[in-house]
Amino acid sequence: MRCEDVRERGVIEQYVTARLTDPEREAFEEHFFECDSCFEAVELATAVREGFESGARTSFDPRRLAPWRRLSLAAAAVLLIATGLILYRSSTPPPDPAIVALGRLAEVPPYFPEPAVRGGAERDSAQELFEEGMALYVAGDFEAAVPTLEASLILEPTPGRSLYLAAARLRSGDARGALGALEIAGTEPLLTERSRFYSALAHLQLGDTQAALEVLRGVEDGEGEFAVEARQLAERVQQLLGW
Repeated sequence: MRCEDVRERGVIEQYVTARLTDPEREAFEEHFFECDSCFEAVELATAVREGFESGARTSFDPRRLAPWRRLSLAAAAVLLIATGLILYRSSTPPPDPAIVALGRLAEVPPYFPEPAVRGGAERDSAQELFEEGMALYVAGDFEAAVPTLEASLILEPTPGRSLYLAAARLRSGDARGALGALEIAGTEPLLTERSRFYSALAHLQLGDTQAALEVLRGVEDGEGEFAVEARQLAERVQQLLGW
């Protein structure tokens, strides 16, 4: 098992919540005992989950957290497929700023408050964290919203909430983390096309034009809500590449 497999399949979230099969659990344990990044991520994720379960959390405001605590909470979000916090090493040159600019998310998905669904301490904590994160999201403070939304999704991951996290990550410059969250969001059929289009934006922010164009062609062929926008964006990318 590789770090890429862990991120793409949401293995840590499933491991901590005891949802892996025995062979999957054994394979992951063999991996993370030899991988410092994944081992630390499991420790942090477990600590965060146990902290919420113990009821130790009071009023959560990421802007009041000490810097080290913000980093710990952000690291805990490797429970999601979408964390993007495993170290990425690449020898490729920096992406073209003009390509990166094409990947900017101009408008984030509008937030329509969800009806509160109570169902135990963990769900209540997840709901409260989500509402706090979305208050920051609506205010345009996407960087501050990210760790709070991550914490909410650790406790109760859902496709809709993952889409908001992905949008906040895109707007705060974490395109790689956004890709992971979009994998979860895309499992909801109503969000699939939007998630794919957003993933193309993330690939552009990372400078991966080939991956972006492949995704855009798929969205364009679908003739859905984002088909025209995908076609136009693909044309601009090709123009910059001189095709």
